[in-house]
Amino acid sequence: GLLKFTSDMISSPWRAVRAAGEWLAEHFCVPAFECIQEFFTALFQFATDCPIVSIPLVLLSNALLIWKFTAARDSVGQLFEITGKMTSAALGLKNAAMTGRVTDSGL
Repeated sequence: GLLKFTSDMISSPWRAVRAAGEWLAEHFCVPAFECIQEFFTALFQFATDCPIVSIPLVLLSNALLIWKFTAARDSVGQLFEITGKMTSAALGLKNAAMTGRVTDSGL
């Protein structure tokens, strides 16, 4: 009685999350995966039917991907540089606070 009720109360949030996850998977993920599967099936069928067209398209898409990833890598590098400077400043403030030299002239 009481043990079962307590167990059900403790596990109810997990069961709710699990039920929501199963519903999302069934109603959104499965149809999305089926759509992706149909897309790639049509794409591969096109590649086998028209190789003279698909080979240049693959080369063009690879060039575009390399170009875009290079631009993204540069942006990420700048972000890491800014993060590194902020981390260095935070460590400097921490060190100043630990040694007791927190003044404007000390920073």
